[in-house]
Amino acid sequence: MIVLKSGKYLTPNGGFEDGDIVLHGSEIASVSKNFDARSDDEVIDIRDCLVIPGLIDIHTHGAIGYDVSINKPSEIVELSKFYAKNGVTSFMPTTMTDTDVNIHQSLKNIKAASESGELGASIVGVHTEGPYISPARRGCHQANLIRTPKPEDADKIKEILGTTLKWRITVAPELPGMMEFIKYVIKKGGYVSLGHSDADAQTAYKAVAAGANSFTHLFNAMKGIHHREPGIAGAALLCDSFAEIICDGIHVNPDIVKLIYKAKGAGQIILITDSMPATGMKDCSLIFGGINVIVKDGTARTEDGTLAGSTLLLKNAVENISKFTGMPFEDAVRTASINPAKAIGIDHVTGSIAPGKCADFVIMDSGHNILGTYCRGKKVYSVL
Repeated sequence: MIVLKSGKYLTPNGGFEDGDIVLHGSEIASVSKNFDARSDDEVIDIRDCLVIPGLIDIHTHGAIGYDVSINKPSEIVELSKFYAKNGVTSFMPTTMTDTDVNIHQSLKNIKAASESGELGASIVGVHTEGPYISPARRGCHQANLIRTPKPEDADKIKEILGTTLKWRITVAPELPGMMEFIKYVIKKGGYVSLGHSDADAQTAYKAVAAGANSFTHLFNAMKGIHHREPGIAGAALLCDSFAEIICDGIHVNPDIVKLIYKAKGAGQIILITDSMPATGMKDCSLIFGGINVIVKDGTARTEDGTLAGSTLLLKNAVENISKFTGMPFEDAVRTASINPAKAIGIDHVTGSIAPGKCADFVIMDSGHNILGTYCRGKKVYSVL
């Protein structure tokens, strides 16, 4: 067994405590003080270090030149290693609005990558962002590829992904037939998030009642709040549901992030990156989602100035939300670990540090610099 000795770990209750973390294979065997290691155990001294649950990004399109919608399985594997280096232990590759043929091929590539024994961060499912979105709030999605859903669309996706990968889809609830489609996706075991939408508040409430459990990148690509009509953004603040935030200080003003925190609390916020292929690279121009995107000073925009994803790292989003709102660091970690795990139904296996759960965690120094990342009990990154 592997014994991580004398560190401070973030407990499921939300505070840091002294403890020894014992790994057996891919799982956490125990967490206790003063564990009596055996002679054949591998003991790693992490005194003066913090251990947090591995971060979980359920909305990311790519990084370091890779785009999960178009890359081969081997390239997605390389992307998973970049994520692990930056503290992410689980992620949902996120596809863009496209033809059925192209989306299905992307899903097949992602599934093949998920079965690789060389992964860094684990692929726990797929997030399909579109094509069932509002043309008026499409952002950088191609308008000519947007369409309304059919039940057989969900059937095909589930057929490709099988039973091991989760499926999460972003939809605009105002589209014709969407309430029935949301119910069908939930019945098939999927998860629905509301976004890229021009819906009013009442339509959003109906979609949540139908089974949607989150809102995609709150305030971005959606109808905003008006004092006579709260819109889908207002509904997101009032619903008992999760809300994604791209917490880079660009997509959402820091004061609005503070407002979201006051309305939702730490328990219903999910930090995401919505990262695109230029993440981790210098400024450049590239094709993303079939559209030319220019990245300048780390901000990605289409030629008409529309934001096109982000170049944000999830670990930086955690630091940002703590800075913007005054949220304690341990609560900020929660918004990028157990909360996304709950949103896609994997909180029983990951998202917190506890016996029986997957050994997914990040070792940090006191300044929150990453020293090591373990995914499913495997050391996938370390400077220790």
